[in-house]
This record gives sequence, structure tokens and C-alpha cells, in this order.
Amino acid sequence: MLERPSRYCDTVTWTVARALASDFQWQEYADADIAGYDGSEFQALVETLRDETNWDGYALAKHLEDSYSMDMDADAVNTLDAAYMYQNKAHDALVRQWVIDTSAAPKYATGDNVRIACKAPGDELLGVVKSVQATVLRYTVYIQEHAEEARSGVYLGTLYDEEQLLGPGQ
Repeated sequence: MLERPSRYCDTVTWTVARALASDFQWQEYADADIAGYDGSEFQALVETLRDETNWDGYALAKHLEDSYSMDMDADAVNTLDAAYMYQNKAHDALVRQWVIDTSAAPKYATGDNVRIACKAPGDELLGVVKSVQATVLRYTVYIQEHAEEARSGVYLGTLYDEEQLLGPGQ
């Protein structure tokens, strides 16, 4: 089976870059438009999106300013803040198509116990699936340890893509 598309794959990056370029009212570029692309602000934006994993407006503006000497102000930061929203929208559309193309179906149902990997190698958490987003193979999992740590006192669950779940829990 083909792998799930990454949040940072070229298709998502180009989609986000085009949306932001439109917001900035820059010239539009197609994937194959190499002439006119090199050295442009659009190229700087595409390369910044490829380099950064934190797509918040300030981080992107700082990268554009530091690496490409582009003048960034508060309006530019506000415009770049939309990158994360555009990324979510583009990535979800790509994953929906991937689910259709691969005939993928959820492995877990609401109420199932599942294991989730922690950042420390070998460590796992147990949780209960609270809801399933079948169109993107994403689960809301209630993890007791997270609920106990919730500062607001309200914890509904944590979102996990299917690949992040290790298997059935006990």
C-alpha cells in the first residue's frame, strides 16, 4: 500500500505557497515554471516552507527575513499565519484522495483500546478511541495521563493518524 501523504510533501508545500502568494498578491507560478521562478519571492517562500517544520507566521517570516533578506512586517506575519490552515486543508484533501485510491479503511472503532508510542523509545501509552474520522484515517483517543495533566480541566482526547497507533491495547 502506498504511504499516507506527508504534511510537508511537495504537493502540500506548493499548494500552500500558491495560496500565500495569492494572499500577498504575487505573480502566480505553476510547478513547471522554472523561468521566472528562480530568485523570486515565490521561490524563497517555497524553499522556506520546505526548510521549516514550524509553519507559524512568525517562524516563516523570520526565515524569509534571515535567509532571503525579505522585509517582513506585522502584516506579512499575519498573512503567513494562514500557512498552517492552508496546510491542514491541502493535506486533508490529499489524504482523503489517498484513502479513496488505496481503499483504506479504519482498523479501530469507537471504544477500542489502543497503544500509542511516546517520544521516549519503548514507552507506550494506552488510550480509548473516542471517535473515528474514516475519510482521513484519524482518531480521537482519550488518554487518562493526558486528562490528568490538562491545565484547563477539560480534555476530550488527542488526535492521532492511524500510523501513529501501535496496535490494540488491553
